[in-house]
Amino acid sequence: MLNLDASILVVIILISLLVKILNKIYFKPVGKIIDERENKISQDSRKLESMTAEIEEKTQDIEKILNESRKESMRLQEELIQKGEAVRDQVVIETRKKSKSLFGEKMKQLDVEISRAEKYLSNEIELFSKKVRDTFL
Repeated sequence: MLNLDASILVVIILISLLVKILNKIYFKPVGKIIDERENKISQDSRKLESMTAEIEEKTQDIEKILNESRKESMRLQEELIQKGEAVRDQVVIETRKKSKSLFGEKMKQLDVEISRAEKYLSNEIELFSKKVRDTFL
């Protein structure tokens, strides 16, 4: 069946010599490159995870600051609205006081003018009634 002779031994030696040469020239450098790439990929993956965590942390900090800023903005807006309403109320009160005093002054002037008109008309009526009396009597 199978004849074992010296040629098989030479083939085995040649195959093992070929394996050792290929191992030294090709397989070890390629394996080293693959290991380096796997290490680089794992390092990059760890960097990516740490950067992602850092970005999430910074995003949360920014959102927190933004929320605080919004709250402060709303508080200031409410404060300004209240101050504006207080000023508006004060202006309305002062304007009402001024209008009441102006109204009172104008009413006094009107009363004085009415009194003058009544006196003038009273004198005119007297003169007119004298003329009518003198004319008819």
